[in-house]
Amino acid sequence: MKKFNYSAKNEKGELVSGEIDTVNQSSAARILIAKKLYPIEIKDIREGELSFEKVPFFKGVSRKRKSVAIRQLATLINAGLPITQSLETMAKESGDTKLKDIFTDVLHEVEGGASLAQASSKHTEVFSNLDISLVTAGEKSGTLDKVLKRMATQLEKETQLISKVRGAMIYPAIILIVVVGVVLLMLIYVLPKLTVLYQDFKGQLPLATRVMIMISDFLKNFWWALILAFISFAFGLKYFIKTDSGRRFWDLAKLKIPGVKILLMKIYLARYTRTLGTLVGSGVSVLDSLKITADSVGNVIYKEDVLKASNEIRAGGSLSHSLSSSKLFPSVVSQMIRVGEQTGEIDNMLDSLANYYEEEVDTAIKSLSTLIEPLIIVFMGLAVGGILIAIMTPIYNISQVIFKK
Repeated sequence: MKKFNYSAKNEKGELVSGEIDTVNQSSAARILIAKKLYPIEIKDIREGELSFEKVPFFKGVSRKRKSVAIRQLATLINAGLPITQSLETMAKESGDTKLKDIFTDVLHEVEGGASLAQASSKHTEVFSNLDISLVTAGEKSGTLDKVLKRMATQLEKETQLISKVRGAMIYPAIILIVVVGVVLLMLIYVLPKLTVLYQDFKGQLPLATRVMIMISDFLKNFWWALILAFISFAFGLKYFIKTDSGRRFWDLAKLKIPGVKILLMKIYLARYTRTLGTLVGSGVSVLDSLKITADSVGNVIYKEDVLKASNEIRAGGSLSHSLSSSKLFPSVVSQMIRVGEQTGEIDNMLDSLANYYEEEVDTAIKSLSTLIEPLIIVFMGLAVGGILIAIMTPIYNISQVIFKK
């Protein structure tokens, strides 16, 4: 939000001036015209000041807060309040500063004659193409409150799905960090102190001990090179993934990792069916729904298959038939969609599929975490055990020599 100074003429031809809060000069002009003021000059009085809204870190709103706000807006509209009054209430009652500014600007845009979808589309850091399409469909069909409730449900389900995945990975990640920490501690601090003892050992040290000493010396002397290499690799990988070929390679590679492949496929299927069901159920055409869903799945390989299905439908085919030949979509998906097409309840079938795959994701996450935890513990045992053997073998040999003497 920005502050603008304006000078304008009213219906009587009198010159008036004041301040207005909105997103840009065009928006300010529309608001003034809606108030029957004809702008002469509009200036940004905050120009040159540091605005945290321009900093990417401060952009965006969490899915949870967004879903709560949308459900509240749907409740207000369903209660019979006009859209402007509903937006005004949301702007006043919102506890999130970012959301408050957004609802205030959307309110000004709507008062200036814009539709809710048009006003929301100016805030791409919060409202996606999926959101805008749903609001557009709701406004056209006169079921905006129902569509907003579907949007809130969609966001809640997506939030739950992400939380489950992240939650399941926390414990294995902590164990892995502990393993790496213990190994580094032994290599950097414990082994060098024992190296002094090994220097008086006249015999040749075991191969494992020599390797460990080499690794320890490298970490002590060239730790900065290791950190630099890691940072370079991370940035290089990030840049590579941003390219079209890199993104496709990365998304394809993820679908070939044993164990993880099954989980990811179920996540993509849950996201696909939930998003498509929400769009179709809100009145968006199947072709438009598929185009939006293709971008929402989160995997280029799935996107290509969804767009291919869209082309087949455009040529006169059905959605169920277009998916039946795909290796990425199980037969149960095309079969249930076929039933939905025959009964006219494709959105309900897609919602049922989404619920099914979300439960499957939950089960797959538990199975994967159950498998990962013992593997990490075994890895920890082997790593620490290997270091201990490398450390203790020369000490044992030295003691044997001393004992013989």
